[in-house]
Amino acid sequence: MNQFSRAAAALSQPTLSNRTSKSIQLDCKKKFLRGYAMLLQHDATSTEAKKGDPELLATVLRELEVLEKSGWDGFLHFLQALVYKRLKRRDRTYASLVAAVCAYPHLWAAWEELVLHVNSFDQLQKTLQHVASVPQASVCLQYFIFLVKKNVCTISDASQQLSVLYSTLSSSAQNNQQSLNTNSSINPTNQTSPSINVTLLLAEASMFYHHQDHPTSVALFEQVYAQSPFLLDKVDEYANALYVLEDGSRLSHLAHRCTQIDAFRPETCIAVANYYSLRREHEKAVTYLKRAVALDAGNSLPWTLIGHEYLEMKNQNAAIEVYRKAVDINDRDFRAWYALGNLYQMLRMPLYALFYFQKATALKCYDSRFWCGLASCYEDLKNYPDAIKCYKRAISADEKLHMSQGVVHGTSSASGGGGGAMIKIARLYNKMSLAFDISGAALDGFGSAVVNGKSSGGERAASSAVGTAAAAAACYRAVFSAGSDGQASEVNQADAYEAAEFLVRHAIATHQFAGVRLYLDILEETEDGKALARECRAVMNSKSK
Repeated sequence: MNQFSRAAAALSQPTLSNRTSKSIQLDCKKKFLRGYAMLLQHDATSTEAKKGDPELLATVLRELEVLEKSGWDGFLHFLQALVYKRLKRRDRTYASLVAAVCAYPHLWAAWEELVLHVNSFDQLQKTLQHVASVPQASVCLQYFIFLVKKNVCTISDASQQLSVLYSTLSSSAQNNQQSLNTNSSINPTNQTSPSINVTLLLAEASMFYHHQDHPTSVALFEQVYAQSPFLLDKVDEYANALYVLEDGSRLSHLAHRCTQIDAFRPETCIAVANYYSLRREHEKAVTYLKRAVALDAGNSLPWTLIGHEYLEMKNQNAAIEVYRKAVDINDRDFRAWYALGNLYQMLRMPLYALFYFQKATALKCYDSRFWCGLASCYEDLKNYPDAIKCYKRAISADEKLHMSQGVVHGTSSASGGGGGAMIKIARLYNKMSLAFDISGAALDGFGSAVVNGKSSGGERAASSAVGTAAAAAACYRAVFSAGSDGQASEVNQADAYEAAEFLVRHAIATHQFAGVRLYLDILEETEDGKALARECRAVMNSKSK
């Protein structure tokens, strides 16, 4: 009935004077329930315009300090962490969460909160050292590692951890089944529980969704909800994936099904909002997203989606406000940081955009979109060397993504089919060009190093002459090599013509005509290029004589 203050008052009755082990345990349980009731009362009275009563949080902390630390269990540590979280004391929140999972490794709510405090692989390693007392066979620990790797590592690392989680869950389920059937006539089974299969499928679908592989994630989500039709967990991610794929029919069916199951779940509201957004009914979408916010004030996703809707309605000021609200709720929401960067870039405020893109890349360094956004900011600020570095990171990020997914190089978004980011690097080098001062062998080595993301002597030689037209020529050559393994058709035609034109002019200037015939064929497809091609052939003929 949500009478939190009344529950807290009822749990404030004094404990018996004789202190036995049972009475101490009872006292701890009462303290936790009373503190949690006051915490819920604080959240219930907190609104956007008015914060909750801070005295309630101070009271919870005072009552916890009265208890001896040696008698604390994992739930009291977790309660303390929740209070510190609302007071925005991040370090103390982290310490209390670590103490909670060490005291009671099965406290999954504490593990979920702990995920929000791990922003990199290095932090994950430090956290694993802090929770070293938790058994490695703990399902909660392995699932925690998977969630962190899903957020901060490549899809390959996350998939490997998912395999470890599957093994841990299977062995745990088998051990539990054997212990249950020790004194039973039922034979133990080695088959994995259907609920475990659904849990793992849901985790895998969420992993692919998080790494922008929406077709695969949708296929897995369909398997999950076919096996468990009344499940609404992760429905918001499923709806988002269908929205990106512009699959209106399935999104309509999903929204209808979720409304029939539970119309007042935040996930249902997000699914319905996606349906209306796809139909360009943005006002209705905002209404349902605000309902999702009211149902789950601690979730930043509805705020981010509201920002997207305001952008569609050309209300940029309102979009900025709600995006900032999203990062206030969850400072790890890379979507909101990236959206703010894009918005400020649209407003021609590159310094502001730079800050937000840096936040996004820090949270998800394997997403090439964020590096391209950061590079475009540096480009607007005329900081060409840093822009080039960011474009290289974008190409490297796509290389790692496609290697982990078994995709042939040249289909990435950053490279634009093998050439987009490389073309931009070449243009920047062209702007910085001063002289042609690198040998052809070094240039070829540099272009190969940029494409493959590996350091080499050629790359170091080209890097020592940053700003030369020769480096631009190396990148323009790499545009064609990016599409060489059966992917040449995916190089943008305009980019291919631009690269061919530059390389032909470069060959005329340096009298290095190796491989130039490929570029001449491209130029001769247009009337403007035919004149340059004739000039190049004339220079080649005069040199041969």
